[in-house]
Amino acid sequence: WPEKKTLFTGDHLLKEITPNPVLNVPDSRSPLRYPSLKDYLSSLKKIEKLDVDLLLPGHGEEVDDPKGLIRKITGHHQERMDYVLSFLSQGEKTPYEIAMDLFPGVPPFEIFLGISEAVGHLEILKEEGRVRVKEKEGKDYYSLVS
Repeated sequence: WPEKKTLFTGDHLLKEITPNPVLNVPDSRSPLRYPSLKDYLSSLKKIEKLDVDLLLPGHGEEVDDPKGLIRKITGHHQERMDYVLSFLSQGEKTPYEIAMDLFPGVPPFEIFLGISEAVGHLEILKEEGRVRVKEKEGKDYYSLVS
């Protein structure tokens, strides 16, 4: 890679897949849930500002258009948030219901990953004031803010 401005990205930026914003459940040491998707998207904005020509991921193909890949990933997540808003227009939903709609037919061992992504989008939308959450019988229900 002669004369290329190169960044080693590990699994943070991969050409064909995006890392999953895994849901971190609060506990006594950390009572607030870590906003993994929000922080991931924020980190992409920071990387986009770097003067880099080439990304070398932890596995998979090298990326010779870093800014294009970042736009693709952020666009993907924006589309997902728009989809979640559209789904919530039908009424209040749990993160599980949203995950099952986003990822129909997901294998049982990947349901947690789907819920993690759904919660990540919901947390961003809640912070933006576009959705609200209320707990009923130990479950979180999300709905659109009118």
